[in-house]
Amino acid sequence: MGRLPAVTEHGRHGIEPADLDSIRDDLYPMLEIPDEWRVLDDGSPAPNWVAAIELTRRGR
Repeated sequence: MGRLPAVTEHGRHGIEPADLDSIRDDLYPMLEIPDEWRVLDDGSPAPNWVAAIELTRRGR
């Protein structure tokens, strides 16, 4: 796995959220879930719950 591209703005380095999303499933793989759970009621894709729990436990 290589480095993610970072941008510098106002003297701070940042990584685009979309770039993090692209590797999140590799870092925190999820088990298969039913198709109806893959999309939320508003039509947006379901988040990676495994990553959300892991990052919450780390205090990020």
